[in-house]
Amino acid sequence: VALTANVFSQQVESYRDAGMNDHLGKPFGRDALLAMVERWSDPEKRPALPPAPPPADPAPAALDRACLDELTQLLGPAKVRELLRRFRTELPDRLRSAASSALRADAHAMISTAGLLGFARLSAAARALEQAVDTGGDVAPPLTSLLAARKAAIATLNDLLASADDASLAA
Repeated sequence: VALTANVFSQQVESYRDAGMNDHLGKPFGRDALLAMVERWSDPEKRPALPPAPPPADPAPAALDRACLDELTQLLGPAKVRELLRRFRTELPDRLRSAASSALRADAHAMISTAGLLGFARLSAAARALEQAVDTGGDVAPPLTSLLAARKAAIATLNDLLASADDASLAA
């Protein structure tokens, strides 16, 4: 059972993909923790495991709308618009230097925010570049992927922000 503050469906799905059977989001109370332990300790109370997810699309969309919708429900449309605007402003300034330390720092800075906002493809590409820099690998392929993912994310952000109103973000 994963015990973490990450509660978005995309994040919880990644825990299941890693072998976790369930998730308990922080902060959690003693009663919730004990109920989860009892649930998974007693074979008769265990729920059936969900079916395996379908294979991943080879070219995922720039935005996981369900993830953004979850965030909007938690934070509200105004806060999400502010986060989207800030992210849209920061993205073009990333990856301007070819120095390894700058590439790593820019990639690292994109991973969390991109994932939080539903830009899973951008987040994964940034993580791949960060790992390539850390291991001394060839950075050209992951950098190319990251640049393409960034371009798609910026276009999506432009579209979202151009039409952003409370109804469209809360839908």
